[in-house]
Amino acid sequence: VPNFFKRLLIENNQTSGFLSFPSILGLILISITSFYGIVFLQTGMLRIDLISAKQLNQSSFQDRNSKLSYLPLRFNQAGVMPIILTTSFLVVPNYLLSLDIFQGLNDFLKFFTAIPLLGSTLYWFAYGFLILAFSSFYSSIVLNPKDLSDQLQKMAVKICNVRPG
Repeated sequence: VPNFFKRLLIENNQTSGFLSFPSILGLILISITSFYGIVFLQTGMLRIDLISAKQLNQSSFQDRNSKLSYLPLRFNQAGVMPIILTTSFLVVPNYLLSLDIFQGLNDFLKFFTAIPLLGSTLYWFAYGFLILAFSSFYSSIVLNPKDLSDQLQKMAVKICNVRPG
């Protein structure tokens, strides 16, 4: 998206010197859509209804539904940690190459810099893959299903419409 903005500004400055109304409208729509998507992913949550043994014994169904507790599962459990880890992980090779310690590796990597599109495409695929890998790893640490199951069992709570066990 930032490259799109940059290209749009350069093209408009070369032709007319200022942004046209459709260009401004497009920039505003892309910005609003991006902000909405980011907020939606950060705050998205699945509410899993829980019911305790005490609530199961109550006879009034309406009272039971009004006092239901829930287990909040966030869509993005890891937050921004995978992005931070990925960025720091991908900075290390560039730093080591700038030190000129590994001369053989420098010669090998000149192949990637000789073809401009190959290097950036490979970088973005690695970036996306590492974000997914670190998200999965971080979520598996934070949300342990066995521990969660044990905690629910100790509290005598079960998930609605799911057989315990």
